[in-house]
Amino acid sequence: MQKLPWCGLVFLLACTPDENGTNPVPAPQPDPIVDPDPDPDPDPTPDPKGNPFATARGTVPIYGGTLALSDGRVYVADPALDNVFFAPQTLETDPVAIALPKHTEPFRIAAAGDDLYVTLRGTGEVAHLDVASQSVVATTPICAEPRGVTLTDGGLFVACASGELVELTRKLEIVRSVELASDLRDVVLEGTHLWVSTFRDASVLRVSLPDLTIVQEARPDLSTTEQPQQEPHVAWRMRAHPTSGVVLLHQGATREPIPQEQAASNGNSFNGDGESRYGGKLCDPAGAISSSHFTHVTETATTTGGANGLGNSQFDFAMGQGLVFTANGVVDGRTPPSQRIGLAIDILEVAVTQPQCVMRSFDEETVGVTITALEMASDGTMFTYSREPAVLSNGTRRVTLNAAVADGPLNTFHMQTDAFIACASCHPEGQEDGHVWEFEESGLRRTQSLAGGLADRAPFHWDGEFGSLPDLMGDVFVDRMGGAELTETDTTVLLDWLHAIPVPRSAPVDAARVAEGRALFESAGCAECHAGDALTDSQLHVVRGGSEARKTPSLLGIASRAPYMSDGCAPTLEDRMTDPQCGGGDLHGQTSTLSSDEQDVLIAYLKSL
Repeated sequence: MQKLPWCGLVFLLACTPDENGTNPVPAPQPDPIVDPDPDPDPDPTPDPKGNPFATARGTVPIYGGTLALSDGRVYVADPALDNVFFAPQTLETDPVAIALPKHTEPFRIAAAGDDLYVTLRGTGEVAHLDVASQSVVATTPICAEPRGVTLTDGGLFVACASGELVELTRKLEIVRSVELASDLRDVVLEGTHLWVSTFRDASVLRVSLPDLTIVQEARPDLSTTEQPQQEPHVAWRMRAHPTSGVVLLHQGATREPIPQEQAASNGNSFNGDGESRYGGKLCDPAGAISSSHFTHVTETATTTGGANGLGNSQFDFAMGQGLVFTANGVVDGRTPPSQRIGLAIDILEVAVTQPQCVMRSFDEETVGVTITALEMASDGTMFTYSREPAVLSNGTRRVTLNAAVADGPLNTFHMQTDAFIACASCHPEGQEDGHVWEFEESGLRRTQSLAGGLADRAPFHWDGEFGSLPDLMGDVFVDRMGGAELTETDTTVLLDWLHAIPVPRSAPVDAARVAEGRALFESAGCAECHAGDALTDSQLHVVRGGSEARKTPSLLGIASRAPYMSDGCAPTLEDRMTDPQCGGGDLHGQTSTLSSDEQDVLIAYLKSL
């Protein structure tokens, strides 16, 4: 079996959404666009009795699958195909599929012998699968959106996007569920404690057993890296370190002003100083506006290493042979090898080895597809999995599980552009990174979410300067990001795909308080602007004194979208209600006279959306 050199993975680059430009009130009227079917599957999986989360979302998930290795087998969870596959690690026989109901969206896997435990993000469940019989043994609902899973001697723990950490027996009987922190991602067992990561905030929590209390909170510190201008965001994956603690793969985002240059007349992505249209220089970490980083967290230390170059959303990483490998996998075939960035991390020290600006992918066939999962065996064999097409590889053999590419919107969304940025890292999983960017022309702009019926929310951006997706893609994706020209068909397919990204489910809330909060929402005038199914009138409004008009954002999924307002001035919904300098005055709904209890029930309603 051929082992990969340290630079043998695709390392991709992405960056910020753009929220630039000015626009007079009222907002420009959107150009006519194709109105896609908001639910491409009109008959989603019905609610199983007793499962409050299981109405399937009826969409193709934007995130990738997961690989696991155990007992000589390789396992694949593919959320788009709703299957869990397994095969011998040699791939000498075709993988076997364990089929799950439509739109269950299998995500993380934990394996023990013939027993597999899989989180189902689409239906809020965890499933127990039996490899020997190739069947589903049992499923049980646990939370709005389960993500990470880890096994213990007698059971398992599941981390949920809505903040719960759930303990279950191996028979999927719920032992307890505790509210830990919002936006949980991965969970790893180490001795007498658990490590739990958060997604957008990129934090790591150490949770003691058996009482499940947080005894340590760690967040990457980029001030000691080659990108001190960045702050940490978006922790795509956390894995156990081979000796102690955990390793976190996460992004960094700049706090410095970003230029908003248009394309050069000669079509070159870089100016005479070697700067991209968004400012960063190739292989110059000091100017990088977005990078990928590894942070090693133990009980006594937190150490972060950075990438020498620009950065991109990274679905996964694998460890072995003393190094960490990372990949997103989407490299435009036009991008010359000299402009691809390589990265390796010493996993014992979490220090960056001398990075290079030359690298190659696994093989030529992976160029132009999205590698979503990695795993490395003890002998150095690297396994990769791509979504569109669905291909499993061990470096020697390749198995195609599904050749469909769905006209490529997932790959377009994650495609590295000439300026070394993509759509995905600022909109992880089609949503947002929680970061407030500063643009030289338009000031502070908080990344907006793409989830929840995007086609119904034109015009786009906080200033509403783009009346249609083709307008936005032409100006931002092509002119500023250096992306490929898209045809009308390309943008129509992309809009259909983006429109179907579901809003994250919220945790269960008190129905009576929600009803009371909804009445206040309507009586305080909030519903005048936050109207319709998308809870936006798509118009520009001034909502605080001394500020310019901004487009009304949708409130769908707002519970998971802190900080709030166009410039992120409100860390919490409570701050939005009480800070008069941050939308808390009566220009933004008649909220100044609300009592603290009335504010609480109004917030309860907002968090239910």
